[in-house]
Amino acid sequence: MKTLFAFDLDDTLIKSDPKLNEKEGYKNVSVLKQLPLYRMFEYYSIQVNTEYVIITNRPRDAKKDISRIFGIEGAAIHTRPDNPEFIEPIPDHKLKAFFQWMHEWKAEVLRRYAKEYDYVFYFDDLGLEMLKAVNLPENVQVLLPCTKKNAWKYKWEHPKLRELTLKAMVHWGIQAQEVMMIEEMAELTQLLAKHANKRIIDQDHFYEELADVQLMLNQLIHHYNCQEEVDKYIGKKINRTLAKLDKKMNDFGERVK
Repeated sequence: MKTLFAFDLDDTLIKSDPKLNEKEGYKNVSVLKQLPLYRMFEYYSIQVNTEYVIITNRPRDAKKDISRIFGIEGAAIHTRPDNPEFIEPIPDHKLKAFFQWMHEWKAEVLRRYAKEYDYVFYFDDLGLEMLKAVNLPENVQVLLPCTKKNAWKYKWEHPKLRELTLKAMVHWGIQAQEVMMIEEMAELTQLLAKHANKRIIDQDHFYEELADVQLMLNQLIHHYNCQEEVDKYIGKKINRTLAKLDKKMNDFGERVK
């Protein structure tokens, strides 16, 4: 199975100097801070049989700096094409049109890779905005880097969830809702099994099944009033898994030195 890892640059891999960017038209890359995903990039860029690219909305002149900082060939760096309509600094009234154009250009790059690879994983801090703006093939997954800036986007709770939980428990009872949870998980499992076997699935149907499981899961958490306990175990599992991944990446790094 051929897999490609693709990364946005600014606010995904690195934090750069905004004043310098504006002054120099984003042509030179200054690294103020390496973001958490930078370490993941280093791991995948060294790991054998793993292919990777950087897709950035910086101009072509930035390629040299990006190549130097990340130690990769120019062919693995995609910079935005010249567009006379968008010249740095971009005025506020053109920002919306610029981002739409940028998302469409990046999507076109990802579509080309989708024809060559079985799976393409693309990390971008503007991933949610991109998914709203463009359509991508099924084998392209857009992921948000885990940063404090976008952590809230993973938090899900509808303001009427508590009301729904109370009314559902009164009307159907906890046993019926637990059975419903099993049924919803089974439906999602069937859909994922189809996808794992490379069968085409309807995206809207997939989102609906995810919503059903999420809804039932949150109902049970509300009913048993165990959000704090669940969060505690989530935290433990996240830390434990991260520790395993960090050890694996560090061990790999030591072997290639």
